[in-house]
This record gives sequence, C-alpha cells and structure tokens, in this order.
Amino acid sequence: MSLLRIYLAGGAFEVYYRQYVKREFGRMFKLVDPMEQEGVVLDVKNRKIITNKTPEEIVICDKESIETCDVFVAYIDKYSVGTSMEILHSYNKQIPVYLIVTPGRGFENDIWLKVHSTKIFFGIDECFMYIKKQLDS
Repeated sequence: MSLLRIYLAGGAFEVYYRQYVKREFGRMFKLVDPMEQEGVVLDVKNRKIITNKTPEEIVICDKESIETCDVFVAYIDKYSVGTSMEILHSYNKQIPVYLIVTPGRGFENDIWLKVHSTKIFFGIDECFMYIKKQLDS
C-alpha cells in the first residue's frame, strides 16, 4: 500500500513547520515540500529564494506537484498570496484542503479560507493525526 501524498504549503520561510512535519510524520505519509523543488534554494538567513527558474516555471512546478497529491495542508501564520493561490488551486482540483492556522489571529473566521478548506485546525499535530485517523477508519 502506498503512502498518502500530502503537499506542505505555507510561506516559503516556514522552515520550522516543514521540518517538524517531516520529523514527526514523515514515516506515515509521503510529504511533498515545494521548497525542495529542483533548482530552488532557500537562503533562510538572508530570507531569499535563490533560483535561475522563472516565476512561471516555479508556479507550474508547484501546481503539478499539488495535482500529484491526495491531500493539501497549508500552515498559515500570516497571509501569503502564494499560499492562497495554492489553496484555491487545490480546491478547484477537488483535493481535500486542510489548514493549520495560528490561534488568535482570526484566520479561522476568514470567509475565503472557510469556503475553500475542508477543515481548519489550530495545531500541526491535530491536523496530521486527523488525517491519519481518516485513513484508519
């Protein structure tokens, strides 16, 4: 049985989130990290993305990666146009969209996020354990 493929969306510099998910859930799921796209390097220290790819090439690759996934998960600590576009793309492709939002910032009340998500969570573990439970049932 193949592992469920999950796309890990969120701001480019949400490094802690992606590292945590890979460490804690990497054996349960096939995790697709868009920041590991070939030809793209993340310079966290200087908050830069280093690449010789065009913006169009990056977006096409991200969309293709999303379309290979069974589930889309986005970590939202602040608004991101790119993450919002990925949410809409996933929703339009009928891929379940799970959002992890920072408590107290009101993202759970954002009507666009509510309409385009399958479920909203306040914690990383809560989200991924819910996905695991859905598989087990």
